[in-house]
Amino acid sequence: MVCIICYVLVYMYTAAEPTDFIVGLTNTQPTEGSAPPSYTLCGQWSGPVPGGATVTLPCATGLSEFRYVIIIYPSSDILTLCELEVMVPGT
Repeated sequence: MVCIICYVLVYMYTAAEPTDFIVGLTNTQPTEGSAPPSYTLCGQWSGPVPGGATVTLPCATGLSEFRYVIIIYPSSDILTLCELEVMVPGT
């Protein structure tokens, strides 16, 4: 399904404090283990996220429709998410 995305909720699972990640939007299907496809920036989180916290990243208004949401975590650590919730207009 292709839709306009308003914001993304990222629910952190781990007790560690991950930092600095990017939420991107793309219509190119990502492939595990490869570089991320070209993407449009939805939002970016800078700084630590307390373990178990929920982060809300609003997307810029006026974006076109996208099929895939990707999380880019530039650290060499593993980013463990509990849930990723994508909200569209009217939700």
